[in-house]
Amino acid sequence: MNIKISKNAHSCAACEVHFAHDQPVTSSVRVVEGALQRYDFCNECWAEQTNKKAYSIWKMVYFDPKSVE
Repeated sequence: MNIKISKNAHSCAACEVHFAHDQPVTSSVRVVEGALQRYDFCNECWAEQTNKKAYSIWKMVYFDPKSVE
């Protein structure tokens, strides 16, 4: 079985605000129509009910490649 999870998004799946460099982000993967779908959330939008259907959840820090210019 091949499992492919997309790279992190550049904005929150709920509020659609773009992440800032070094911003904490909570990511989750859910099964949607038989396929794994990744969702990234800012801390303000992450809530306990968000993880009810999650297959996996992890925290990360957003890295903006433009910040190293």
